[in-house]
Amino acid sequence: MCYLLSYCFGKDVVTRYFGHRLRPIQDKLTNDQQSLLLILISLRVFPMSPNWFLNITSPILGVPIRLFFVSVLIGLVPYNYLCVQTGLILSELQTLTAVLNLQSAVLLLLGTACLLTTALLLRRRRQRVKTE
Repeated sequence: MCYLLSYCFGKDVVTRYFGHRLRPIQDKLTNDQQSLLLILISLRVFPMSPNWFLNITSPILGVPIRLFFVSVLIGLVPYNYLCVQTGLILSELQTLTAVLNLQSAVLLLLGTACLLTTALLLRRRRQRVKTE
């Protein structure tokens, strides 16, 4: 919904207030068109990137709606998983050790490691193709 609203009505407002932030992102996306989906998913998974900013700037940056949709669908799974786990833990909270669940931490670390490994392998493959 935010994507479509921004696409239809938000270009002037977004470029006016965030134009200086859009240029470096646009350059990065232009250079890495082949791994655009992976970049978008990584931004969604990374807890410090503002999802609202990604939502309103994606149509202005030329991100196709299907890639945007897939990145939201896949990229927000760890966050939603963490929220559900937090709710379950808080509903049964007896001690502080219940909050620090090793299984949840390992699952999140494995998911992040898979994404980073994929990104690094794709980058290395592209570099090899360029040198050949």
